[in-house]
Amino acid sequence: MSKTVNQLVKDVENFCSTRDWKNDDPNQLISSILIELGELAEHYQWTSKFKDYSGEDKKRLVMK
Repeated sequence: MSKTVNQLVKDVENFCSTRDWKNDDPNQLISSILIELGELAEHYQWTSKFKDYSGEDKKRLVMK
């Protein structure tokens, strides 16, 4: 699935809004997004296969 730049911008805006991030400095946003990605990666760190998370599991991971 390919997205336009405008769609990607909207995704980042939604990501920030959900977390109540008010700072729009690109360097800080990139750092914050990478930190969030690292926290998500911890759930897969020592597995050889991606776990098939249920809808509720996914919601819990996103809200941490």
